[in-house]
Amino acid sequence: MIGSLQSLRGIFAIMIFLHHFPINGKGWFDAGGPCGVDFFLILSGFVLCVGYENKVLSSDFHYRHFIFKRLIRVYPLHIFCLLNWLIIQIIATLLNFNVILKLIPNIVLLQSWFPFQSIYFSGNAVSWCLSDLMFFYCAFPFLIRIFVKNRKKAVYSMGIIVSAYLVLINIIPQDKIHYIVYICPLTRLIDFIIGMLLWQLYISIESSVFVKQITDMHISFRTLIEIIPLLILGIAICIYPYIAECYSPCAWWWMPMAILILTLTVFNKSGGGYFHTAQ
Repeated sequence: MIGSLQSLRGIFAIMIFLHHFPINGKGWFDAGGPCGVDFFLILSGFVLCVGYENKVLSSDFHYRHFIFKRLIRVYPLHIFCLLNWLIIQIIATLLNFNVILKLIPNIVLLQSWFPFQSIYFSGNAVSWCLSDLMFFYCAFPFLIRIFVKNRKKAVYSMGIIVSAYLVLINIIPQDKIHYIVYICPLTRLIDFIIGMLLWQLYISIESSVFVKQITDMHISFRTLIEIIPLLILGIAICIYPYIAECYSPCAWWWMPMAILILTLTVFNKSGGGYFHTAQ
């Protein structure tokens, strides 16, 4: 894992925590939730490409083994958190048959496929994201083969899909926006694919003259360039409260996150600025 991106995991995890930390009935850091979730979903697509692209394309790749390794990373903790939630419900005498019934999709990490808040937020509510991730993991081997086979066509197709998405979300009924834009695995797959495309872009520029020019820069200039994506992200966070609800949970963060992840990855290759040196 690239060190600078690894460090950002902790920062964005704190942002998500603050989003869920209630003050007067509202999260302390409202933008932290959608911003952090978008970072992790895009980063997941990017990191899987880093670690598994060549393995997936090799002749000895085993799909079931790959899925098992992904599952074993998330499922034990998911069940542990769910059991703790159940204990709290039992103590508070809030558990009933209806609640247990709605937990079934949660147990098998399928809750985000149901467009009902009582199901996708059942049990440990934030585990809806794990449900999305498991879908992405299942799709990854197929997607990476498509990208490698024809990168240009994949980029064009993604451009069409994103354009259609940005238009269509404007006509979603108000009461459906949260699920379709923020929770639904099919729409959040776009975030994951953006991460995969960032990796393809990085591959195309990692040995370019551009990276060589960055390497030759003084460390102070490299540091200034590293700060730019952080400033862009800061501006996006400040403007977030004024963004339309159909864009703010997801699409609003695509560009800042893409710039942040790609910049830090390129600078990791070139030696980086003070942020990399300090690690």
